[in-house]
Amino acid sequence: MIRKYEGKTIVIVCHGGVIDCSIQYFLGLNAFEMPKVGFRTDQISITHWSMQEDKTWSLIKYNDARHLEE
Repeated sequence: MIRKYEGKTIVIVCHGGVIDCSIQYFLGLNAFEMPKVGFRTDQISITHWSMQEDKTWSLIKYNDARHLEE
């Protein structure tokens, strides 16, 4: 997805477990061990990753549910 749509905005809708795995991946945590830090990803929340010019990733938002507020 990233290579195919490079330079474009991509929206992926998924379950919280996928978000948790993305955090493990982008932070370089071992996927075969439980991380020493826990993540509590709420359903219907927004997580926003952004690829920088040097091809590294920055976490812009995590677990943002402001869109659910009245």
